Amino acid sequence: MRSDTQPSSSSRKKTPLKIWVLLSLIGALMFVGKWILSPLANVEPVSMLITVLAVVFGWRALASVYIYVFLEIAFFGLGVWNVMYLYVWAIFAAAVILLRRVASPTLYAVLAAFFGLFVGTLCSPVYFITTGFAGGVAWIISGIPYDIIHCVANFIFVFLAWKPLVKVLNKALKKAADISFNMIVVD
Repeated sequence: MRSDTQPSSSSRKKTPLKIWVLLSLIGALMFVGKWILSPLANVEPVSMLITVLAVVFGWRALASVYIYVFLEIAFFGLGVWNVMYLYVWAIFAAAVILLRRVASPTLYAVLAAFFGLFVGTLCSPVYFITTGFAGGVAWIISGIPYDIIHCVANFIFVFLAWKPLVKVLNKALKKAADISFNMIVVD
């Protein structure tokens, strides 16, 4: 084969860099979006953005998740919630990734709602370890009103934003000639 018909090594390296930059920027957007909405307890765009990224990018979405977590630690310091963020957001992303072949905003809205409802329980192992059994149970019970708010907010965010965001992201990826992903088609 002639050497001028093979892709150069530099063109192969540009595509992943574009994707990592995009995922990093979206991770920063997660942080900023959560900070802007912080006056509203447990209303955040992070779950919605993770849902969209996990559907479009699969496991690469974890890059955005951990950029977001890193920014939380960098700006607010290391705390118990950071330990929870290290695994809770990954569990949610994995659940979405397992269902990513289904193009249904309702499915993802329900999944995000369940995540919001049970996020306190998912976070509780850290409190069971640091404060004992009673502390873990108290954490779960005291968080129920906030988990309900999280549930409703996640459902609304994902239901309204999933389809347009997936379309925009897929359109942007199609314009990049050398990027090929298994894109979800949304009509």
